[in-house]
Amino acid sequence: MRNIDFIQTVENGLFIHRLYYDHFDNPIIEKSWNGLFENEPYEDELKNPYYNFGINNNLTEDNIIFSTFIWQLLKDKKSFGIPCYYRDEAKEILKKDFDFIAWEYDLEYDECEIRMTEPKDNGFVKGHSCIPIRPEPSEWQKKHKDLAGLFQVDSYSDIIGLELATFGDATSEISFFGLNTNDKNHLIQKLSTTKRPDLTDILEQEDVFIDLLIGQDMGYWTCLSVYSKTDISSQIKNITTDIYNKCKLYEENIDNIKTIDEFINEMKKINGC
Repeated sequence: MRNIDFIQTVENGLFIHRLYYDHFDNPIIEKSWNGLFENEPYEDELKNPYYNFGINNNLTEDNIIFSTFIWQLLKDKKSFGIPCYYRDEAKEILKKDFDFIAWEYDLEYDECEIRMTEPKDNGFVKGHSCIPIRPEPSEWQKKHKDLAGLFQVDSYSDIIGLELATFGDATSEISFFGLNTNDKNHLIQKLSTTKRPDLTDILEQEDVFIDLLIGQDMGYWTCLSVYSKTDISSQIKNITTDIYNKCKLYEENIDNIKTIDEFINEMKKINGC
């Protein structure tokens, strides 16, 4: 079990905490449960680690760290998520409505320097959403293809749903807002302007913004970023220490896990849901 170490910087009036690494070569949870690599299909969604925790034999257990960390930061706030590119897939999985917005956040690793550590922070870029080639996209899909979607996040399972919607490419990206006083209308207004938005103009003192960029293919790094106007280092440390201790116990007990039900119970001990 490796430490969960964020690197802190201060840029443009924002405290930025980043955790970035290659989870294929250097996973945080260094030992995976053998059951993830067996042939059991787990067709029952109630027992499928992928549908419940975003865990499979590719991402393995590290994803429980990301999803739990994000939920701990968001659960006491008015929270919203933006699934980059896969807006309509998110609507289908979450079975909830969304609001159109013009902008979404973008972090990227340059293909020529894919082994670099810290990603390029492009800030807000014009929103865009996936539409089909075959069959022919509908008029509605073509009309709204240049808009992103803002979804309300009410539960841990909503975070997983947004992840599953975006897990189809070499990398996936989701952004989250946790608001203390403002509401959805504040975000819609700020993210629907013709002028490129600025995080410092959107966030209030007790708000947080989180970007989760996950490398799905080997060679693509993962980066979890947290932005805030106040220094929340102690809160982040408390959350990561709790997650680390729970994951360490899981890793130490991993050889005693024999069934999918036991595995699910172990994951629930970590995420607390």
